[in-house]
Amino acid sequence: MALQTELAAQNAWRAAHFPPDLRQAMELSIASLKRAGWSEKALQVGDDFPALELIDSAGARFSLSRILGRSPLIVSFFCGHWSPYCNLELRAFNALLPQIQALGARFVPIVGQDVELNFSTQRCNRLNYALFSDPELKAARACGLVMTLPDVMTDAMEQLGIDMPGYRPGIAYELPMPASYLIDTQGKVVYAFADEDIRHRTEPEALLNALQLLQTTG
Repeated sequence: MALQTELAAQNAWRAAHFPPDLRQAMELSIASLKRAGWSEKALQVGDDFPALELIDSAGARFSLSRILGRSPLIVSFFCGHWSPYCNLELRAFNALLPQIQALGARFVPIVGQDVELNFSTQRCNRLNYALFSDPELKAARACGLVMTLPDVMTDAMEQLGIDMPGYRPGIAYELPMPASYLIDTQGKVVYAFADEDIRHRTEPEALLNALQLLQTTG
């Protein structure tokens, strides 16, 4: 099933089960983030992709410079395990992983949470790939993806039982925008998606199609 279909089903479930005041708070929050124009600061097509410093699944530091330029990369940013939208997207990429690898590319998923939560996220979603951790959002910030949440959104998240201060002490009310990039072997961004609305995601197949085009024309 296409990711957009699953996202729409998740939205429909929330519309049916969330109280009206909570739904309104989330809509006001997203509108506020859109007005702030956070996505305008994100990396765009043609930009050089930075050599991010990440934490791998073993808890060791990993510099993207080790693999940047060796093969095409699909780099995607995720908010955290608490987001059903992130989990749906992670599973959608998992289904396409063999095709991504067959085209000689590597998938680098970056989640704004610690290694322990990444391990739990990987196991619960039955992912065939490891997750990279960005608990202080340094990598997301380097790509212009960090946005500050309005109070109405943090209040709504607390109502949903999402303990942001517990996940990232000191930067509780910042989130990475959902984002996906395709980077060529020159380290250039050739496909870019970033959106302030955490319910919106690019279709992984769009990245696969862009990768196929890159391999054909590159």
